[in-house]
Amino acid sequence: MKRKMIFGAVLFLFLAGGIGAVWKINRVPVPVSCYIYDQCGGCSVTDHPCNACTGERQYRIKMESMLEEAGVRDRAELKIYNVLYSFYRNDLTKAMQTSSEPAQMTYPAVFVGSTMLLGEDEVEAKLLSSIKAEGTFRKKLGYLLGIQKETHMGSREIPRIVFFTMEGCPDCQEAKEWLDGRNEELDHKLYEKFDLYPVGSGEPGSWEMLKKFYILYGREQESLWVPTIIVNGRCLIGMEEIRDYFEDYDIDGKINTEVPNDYE
Repeated sequence: MKRKMIFGAVLFLFLAGGIGAVWKINRVPVPVSCYIYDQCGGCSVTDHPCNACTGERQYRIKMESMLEEAGVRDRAELKIYNVLYSFYRNDLTKAMQTSSEPAQMTYPAVFVGSTMLLGEDEVEAKLLSSIKAEGTFRKKLGYLLGIQKETHMGSREIPRIVFFTMEGCPDCQEAKEWLDGRNEELDHKLYEKFDLYPVGSGEPGSWEMLKKFYILYGREQESLWVPTIIVNGRCLIGMEEIRDYFEDYDIDGKINTEVPNDYE
């Protein structure tokens, strides 16, 4: 009798857990990963070098509008990846190689769960039906275990503040002038803790390094922007965030800033 009671309790917990798991899985949005190629962001083609990459931003607006109009925005986890950056390009290459239907690369390349769509025509024709179809497969173990992963790199901590800036950028100049004032107020001790990291076409790999920081701090879906400051678990983008953080900055506080392993 005791064994039956124990077995019944275990069975009840299993069934209850199963129902809860199914309920949670049914609430998981379908991952929609869009790989585009935008080589000419605002940093290189406008008079305002700190502008966000235009193609990346415009494609996000287009996709979000399409999902909103169809009433499925809350059913899709939309992410945009610019293969201008080598780590996203590597991710796309791997995804193409593991695809069940080998195909010639055409942008945009959109993965709706496990379904691959190539080119504007196919995306517009099949995106919504693919989201609906993939939604019926969300009970697969892969989604339960969270198979979809973000690009990841190893990291380490350094006792420094990383300041990404660019020559000719008005916003960077504004931030620098304001920080100059704070540095004076703090007995010139603030800049002793700074690593100045210039970005731009004359600094090979600088944009990719900035992107790695955005990924590391969970802001990879935001367009790259300078000035950006990395300090103590924070990724401060733009003058407003920088001012809010450093207005009450404790110059004697400990600095443990997480950086990618290949940061120098």
